[in-house]
Amino acid sequence: MTDLHPGGQLEHFRLDAGVAVSGMATIFRATGLRVGRTVALEMPHPHMESDPAFSERFQRDAEICRELPH
Repeated sequence: MTDLHPGGQLEHFRLDAGVAVSGMATIFRATGLRVGRTVALEMPHPHMESDPAFSERFQRDAEICRELPH
């Protein structure tokens, strides 16, 4: 995985600032370059990606977030 930091870019997102860091993930405020609006990106830490229970929970959380009105 790329070293993520404010000012960097991940696919079509510009990472603007770090918001929070936990034992499982880092959350960034970012700009969606395709849509031109502010978004939140939650990036799991590399050591968590191999945990099947975490991956399932992370995917479930992402599905819930997609359903929220933004």
